[in-house]
Amino acid sequence: MKKNTIHLLSQREYGVKCSYRHNCNIMRELVLQPDAKFKKIWQRRAKHPILCEGGKLYFDQYRTCFTNYGMNGVPMQLYKLPHCTSAQKIEEGIICQSTLEELCLEHKGYKPAFLALTADNWLVRHDLETGDKLQEVFLSNKYKFRHLSWESDLYTIVLRSTHSKLASVARQAGFTHSPLMSLAVFTVFPLNIVAVMEVSKQVFGHDVTDAMISQGLLVVMHQGGGVRLYSFETVLLEGKQFNLSLQSTHPGGRGKTGSYPDGIPCNVNLKEAPPVLFHVRCSEHNLQLGGIPWHYMLCPQGQRGFFHVYSLDKQHLAEEGVLDMEILSVEPDKAFFHPDDSGRIVHVGPNQLRVLKLTPGHMAERSRVTRCYTIHSKDNKTDNQDDSVTLTSSGRVVKKRISEDMYSDCILETIQSVNYENDLDLLIVTSVHQDDEGLSGRVCFHDNQTGKLLKEVLLEEPWKEFCDHVIEVDMDTIVHTVKGPMRLFGCYMYRLVRDTAEDDDNKDDTIKTKPKRNVGVSRTRQRTNLRTSSR
Repeated sequence: MKKNTIHLLSQREYGVKCSYRHNCNIMRELVLQPDAKFKKIWQRRAKHPILCEGGKLYFDQYRTCFTNYGMNGVPMQLYKLPHCTSAQKIEEGIICQSTLEELCLEHKGYKPAFLALTADNWLVRHDLETGDKLQEVFLSNKYKFRHLSWESDLYTIVLRSTHSKLASVARQAGFTHSPLMSLAVFTVFPLNIVAVMEVSKQVFGHDVTDAMISQGLLVVMHQGGGVRLYSFETVLLEGKQFNLSLQSTHPGGRGKTGSYPDGIPCNVNLKEAPPVLFHVRCSEHNLQLGGIPWHYMLCPQGQRGFFHVYSLDKQHLAEEGVLDMEILSVEPDKAFFHPDDSGRIVHVGPNQLRVLKLTPGHMAERSRVTRCYTIHSKDNKTDNQDDSVTLTSSGRVVKKRISEDMYSDCILETIQSVNYENDLDLLIVTSVHQDDEGLSGRVCFHDNQTGKLLKEVLLEEPWKEFCDHVIEVDMDTIVHTVKGPMRLFGCYMYRLVRDTAEDDDNKDDTIKTKPKRNVGVSRTRQRTNLRTSSR
């Protein structure tokens, strides 16, 4: 049942201790009102990539920061870091802040911060609002760390180094192997070292190509599409030699841990690989875990854009678990587990989107993939009809005939990206329409549970075909970033405004029809309304 905004506001005053979710519901009602429109309020061009995250815009390789909510409602520069050499530039960054009113994790007084990984192997913690340096950690003089990502959201991060190769001098000296790469895990509240480990071919096999740590799992990738999962907790129990702490005495050096030039030593040394939790082969190591109950989804070898869904405990292919749009397209299909942690699957094709759910089977029965709804990009309608994939007795997919109308629809309207706005519980679908005037972008707000189209926003700037486009939606703001040729980048911001032109006309007509004795009162009310709207 749709609630009135005033009713939602009045409910905040009665027994609501933490009103963040309640405020999000109010904001959702405001965004979806018919007279609320998104208007372009700001644009900017740059020569470096533009990042939008946490209500902030980052330019010049993270060195210039703008807040999305400045004076007069337009972005305003918060800070600009001092100029540095190319050897000190920021390679990657992560924003460490929580949207909760009370931070439930143990943070020891730590404020929101921006973690930056520099090209000269420093991990720097900056104040999120002023850009001041709060802490510096030198990582290593042996490995070059270039990748920074979350291992567990708001808890630990993982740094990955580049791949190392055995130098010709070392090979001539008789050395036959060296560690492939290094992984470092840090906690963020407070910033401290957990473990540093080397990924060696002698331990994990000579065909190992890459490795990563995520959600408590050590993921090791091998040649031929092989992926093996290990428990990172088991890795620490079997291979951890000593504990590490920043600014403590360096075990093998004369300085402090995390200081130049010693950096942080390796404290995890495996003699042999731990027990394998899971092993599978897939195309381009495209493996995803998720669902309720646990399932995994992969692309079979040599088949891009073609997905299989398996049960994790029984290793059985789910019924209707072969995902294929069967529509002619240049770009392959995409599939991923829904970011709202509902266990559903989002399958994106060239001109339609399907949201699927997993139904567990009883006893020896296989789980089943069923469709919740389908969103078509041509007319943005929602379809709940069944169009399951037909399989032969050998497991092959029976392809349907592709008509010319289906191909033309794919050309006229295509889906570019799908995002999830968790605060408003909306599915954001960005599509591109082709007409006689060229390409134009459209951002559609769909209900996350039913797929119903709730609002549509047409982008004013032309959609360039050979450019990379990214759409970010944050509450009442839409940010469109573009990467063009010759390293030209653009940023366009839209903000929610209320269209009051019709209301003002109605007010003027009402004032003209009133008797003369009430004209003064009407003018006073009109001035009050104008002052209120300006605020």
